[in-house]
Amino acid sequence: MTREYEPRGPELQKAFGARQPSTTKQKTTSDRLRYLSRYDPLTTLPNRSFLRNKLAKAVRTAAIHDQTVAVLFLSLDPYSRINETLGPAMGDRLVRCVAKRIKELMIGNHAAGYWGEDKFVFLLEHPGDESQLIKKVQSIKKRIERRFFSFKQEFFLTSSIGIGLFPQHGSTVETLLKNVGAALFEAQECGGNCYRFYTSDLNARSLHRFTLENRLGRGLQRRQFTLHYQPQVSNGSWHITGAEALLRWEHPELGVIPPADFIPFAEKSGLIVPIGEWVLRATCLQLKKWHANGFSKLNLAINVSARQFQQPASIDTIVGILRETGVDPERLELELTESSLMTNAEQVIKSLVKLKDIGVKLAIDDFGTGFSSLEYLRRLPLDTLKIAQSFVRDTSNADGAALVSSVVDLAHWLRLRVVAEGVETREQLRFLQRIGCDSMQGYLFSRPLAAEQFKMLLGCPDYALQEEDDFTPALAAS
Repeated sequence: MTREYEPRGPELQKAFGARQPSTTKQKTTSDRLRYLSRYDPLTTLPNRSFLRNKLAKAVRTAAIHDQTVAVLFLSLDPYSRINETLGPAMGDRLVRCVAKRIKELMIGNHAAGYWGEDKFVFLLEHPGDESQLIKKVQSIKKRIERRFFSFKQEFFLTSSIGIGLFPQHGSTVETLLKNVGAALFEAQECGGNCYRFYTSDLNARSLHRFTLENRLGRGLQRRQFTLHYQPQVSNGSWHITGAEALLRWEHPELGVIPPADFIPFAEKSGLIVPIGEWVLRATCLQLKKWHANGFSKLNLAINVSARQFQQPASIDTIVGILRETGVDPERLELELTESSLMTNAEQVIKSLVKLKDIGVKLAIDDFGTGFSSLEYLRRLPLDTLKIAQSFVRDTSNADGAALVSSVVDLAHWLRLRVVAEGVETREQLRFLQRIGCDSMQGYLFSRPLAAEQFKMLLGCPDYALQEEDDFTPALAAS
């Protein structure tokens, strides 16, 4: 492959304005402008404009000879976190380090360049069949994801890669790049550190995500959000001791949208903060009504996002809403995931202690799906540990049952109340009862209910499961 012009050594120094005799200033400026039109000054890799032109040539050649061209978008998973916590200078050092590793990779009929921020593009002509291409992708990941050292700090790199092929995934440069971008987004949405090929349904899913994100703020302004309540029942007595407030978006055109579909966009856009405040206020107002209706011992739990919880004024906001609504803080439980608890751990502990001091109950949600040490759990001022639905579902096998049993024992050793989520079968109920799980919630007892339906349930003294069985717990308001 013909090598493109790339100034090096003295020539590169000259291109960037090193002192030159006056007779060469015009040529120096010309060289510098030519270089900057084709190469990125941070990484010295081909820039976006140059890559587009190179891809256009490769596509034309491939079309004439009925060949395939592969395009890869690679994103550095830890870039945003490093850039936000350690500053842009450290982010630039990471990008330069990866760019150097990429230069070592590019041989033969392959090319690569810098697309901007944390993204790099690879152009692979004659990539071979799918298995051969996957081996090349895995080789790229392996070579790039070596440890990164800077200022005596060590970072472990992972990357997400979107893959598209000409002509299968786009007959033009713009279409191909758009589809590769959709594949990259899918890899990132799957948790990162993976690769994804473009598929025809990705654009439809991307459009759906864009539609939701675009309408999210309007939904908050137009009061399209509602809360449903799923009861939590006490083991043995089967009384309703509380409920978890679950957010729903009731869009007039798209119908009811579950939180899993829009919360990620709210997190990224920052709208999770005002949405979270609305949820807290609405929950407290509803709880105040139920207490006034005679259900004074009822507790309500709500989820709190990591981003919402880490806002400097978040504690003051929670305290202000509690005072405004007049709710007893001891009847409110805030649920946080392991990931939110482990982010900025020391600050989180200080914030939790402040909430604990005013009486708010605290729970760790979906326990077991994140990473938390026993020592860290011991330090947290928690009241409740919630077992994730995925673990409850696995209690049908010996390993899953042993794991859940161990979690319950651990929680009780830490003096924590245990709530099992997603209880759907009587077999699960019997097992959880046998191992001493304190409370349960799930479809076996009730689906999430609108406020009026939940009030009716609270007022029914002998609410029972629909199916007849030799073990029929009756739910009643405590």
